[in-house]
Amino acid sequence: MGEIQILAVSHGSMAEGMVRAVRMVAGDLGHLDYLCLDEECSIEQFRERLSQKLEELKGAEQILVLADIQGGSPFTASIELLAQKGLTGKSFVTAGMNLPLMLTLVFQSQPVTEEALTAFIGEARESIRMFQDGGEEEEEL
Repeated sequence: MGEIQILAVSHGSMAEGMVRAVRMVAGDLGHLDYLCLDEECSIEQFRERLSQKLEELKGAEQILVLADIQGGSPFTASIELLAQKGLTGKSFVTAGMNLPLMLTLVFQSQPVTEEALTAFIGEARESIRMFQDGGEEEEEL
């Protein structure tokens, strides 16, 4: 499993929906998975499931965790558990995942550097636009 592993984590079913959308565009990529904190799952249960997923990913060359929002339970649990498992040296956790970022990352064949990830996040931000009635681009947000 010496490759990049991507794990999407979110409240509700956002992470599942994002992964399904990526699979529609890019095909079924074995190095992409998700974990959702839904209404039937307590935070403790989510942490246990996340801990199990991270155990399974220990052998990866790099682990990229994409969380829905900064400060939320999926985000904070990811950071805490990666640290507890000694995996922070080969991991990055991002908040505010979107489809362009996830698509960029799934096509990376080599580990992602901090500089590259920063650039990818910037590109994903740039993909957010507002359009007026006539279909003309308004301005960057």
